[in-house]
Amino acid sequence: MAKHFVHGGKIGDMIFHLSIIATHREGHLRLWPAPYVGGTPWGEEYCRTIFPLLEAQPFVKSVRYSPEPPRSDEYNIDEWRNHWRDWLNLQDMAHEYFQLPYWSRTKPWLTISDPLKISRVIVARCTRYHNPLVRWQQIVAKYRKHQPTFVGLPEEHRDLQRIVGPLAYYPTPDYMTVLSVKNQRSGG
Repeated sequence: MAKHFVHGGKIGDMIFHLSIIATHREGHLRLWPAPYVGGTPWGEEYCRTIFPLLEAQPFVKSVRYSPEPPRSDEYNIDEWRNHWRDWLNLQDMAHEYFQLPYWSRTKPWLTISDPLKISRVIVARCTRYHNPLVRWQQIVAKYRKHQPTFVGLPEEHRDLQRIVGPLAYYPTPDYMTVLSVKNQRSGG
C-alpha cells in the first residue's frame, strides 16, 4: 500500500527529497505552505508549476496541494530539518533521518520521457539565490558562440539580461518544461 508523504519546503528541496518516495517505490504526495520555511509562503498556484513533473514520476501515485499542516498518518519529509548535519547533503540528511540507505550517486530519481533539445548551452538563474561572486558576464561571454539559451521565468530572464546583455529565451511555464530541456550536443 502506498504511503502518504507531505512536503512544505521550497521546490528545490522537494526535488532532492523525491528520492525518499522513490526509495519506498510509490507514494502519494501532498504539498503545503510550511510557515517555518524562509521566504514568502506559497500557495496552490505556485505548486501547480511543479505538478506536471511530479505526476510524470512513476513512483508518485498522486499529488495535491492542501494548506493544512502535516497529519499523523503522513510522512513529513520536512522533518530532515531537525536532523541537520553539516557534513551531509540535503538528500542524505533526509535519507538518514528516515533510516533509509543513501540514494545512488549515479542513479537518477527523476525521469523525463520526451526531452527538448533547444540549444547547446542552457542557462538558468533563479530569483532565490544571487551569489555576487558568480561572474555571469564571463560565463555567458565564454559560451556566446554557442548561442546560450535561458530557461526559467520571464522576470529571471530579464534580470540576468541586465547583467549579461541580450540572451535567447525559451519560455518554461512549469518545472516539467525546465527539466525537459536538454543540451543539444551532449544530451544532458
